[in-house]
Amino acid sequence: MNIGSRFGQMGFCLSLIALAGLFLVGQSKVGAILVFLAVPAAIFSAIGLIAPPRRWAGWGLAISLFVCLYLPTIMLFTIKAWKK
Repeated sequence: MNIGSRFGQMGFCLSLIALAGLFLVGQSKVGAILVFLAVPAAIFSAIGLIAPPRRWAGWGLAISLFVCLYLPTIMLFTIKAWKK
């Protein structure tokens, strides 16, 4: 297994953790923190796309970009929650 494949696997795992955090956002503050793992997941997955096999990296990038779409909303929710 080469280094690009390892980066793809790390990106995929981090993106799954971020996706789980996305489902936990309304229930706990930990979910809001876990969502921020989508950014390093996207970076690791993009690096993993360099070398074959690219399947883990492709799915990791797709999931992490999906979770990143919710980051502005979660940032707004987090800022409002901490001001109280």
